[in-house]
Amino acid sequence: MDCLQCHYNNPEAARFCNQCAAPLSVAAPTTPEAAPPTNYYTEGMIDHKSLAQWWAKRDGGQKVVIVAFALLAPILLIIALQSSSSSPDSSKDSGMAAFYQPDEKRQEPIARPGPLKTAPTPSAAEEKMPAAKPLTEFESRHQETIAALREVNPQITYAHIKKNADRYSGQNWAFTGKVLEIQESGNYTIARIGIGAYGMDAIWIEAPFTTDFIEQKKVFVVGEIRGMKSYTSQAGWEITIPEIRAIAITTPAEGNKIKSLAKMR
Repeated sequence: MDCLQCHYNNPEAARFCNQCAAPLSVAAPTTPEAAPPTNYYTEGMIDHKSLAQWWAKRDGGQKVVIVAFALLAPILLIIALQSSSSSPDSSKDSGMAAFYQPDEKRQEPIARPGPLKTAPTPSAAEEKMPAAKPLTEFESRHQETIAALREVNPQITYAHIKKNADRYSGQNWAFTGKVLEIQESGNYTIARIGIGAYGMDAIWIEAPFTTDFIEQKKVFVVGEIRGMKSYTSQAGWEITIPEIRAIAITTPAEGNKIKSLAKMR
């Protein structure tokens, strides 16, 4: 019979509790209630005997785990305290160790060579283009004249220049004519050269060089138009004719060869 005070299990014939001496009363048979847990608290007191019985029934393996955890807990706490008090450098991630190395220990990335550059393949037109030939002695001697001929406008005639020479001033012009009059002073030449069917259309020529030509000789002239030139003839007449500053004065035969080299029609 259970004691109502301490819940001690007494013999059925006992009238008083063998544990706390409380009187035991026989209650009417009722539906048995579930026994309270062995660690049930009654009036602020613990049933130490029931707790001892519960502990004795626990599995031995669980006791070992609990005891081991109780022993390891202080050790783990000490390790955690030591880790938190260590230097800041020791807390860095080992995966970033290479980044925090000193500059002299840090390895620079190895530069990989890029793709090899090859020379561009020449086009078909470039392959067919012949190599430039060296200039001949004649071409070298008349190189300036050839270049001047390439800038001549073949549409300009003597009639255009005589009408308004200032309009064409600064442009190159070439013609073949006959020396009407020629004079030299030092390294400077002045001449009048007639062109046309009878050599009646005269042109005033000034050249910063001398020549071997004399009057009545035919010449080929390349030069720059300077406008109109006025002078007084021996008879006292005031005459105005086109003026050209000569770049070259040569024979008609050489003139044709120069025009061929300049591809001038």
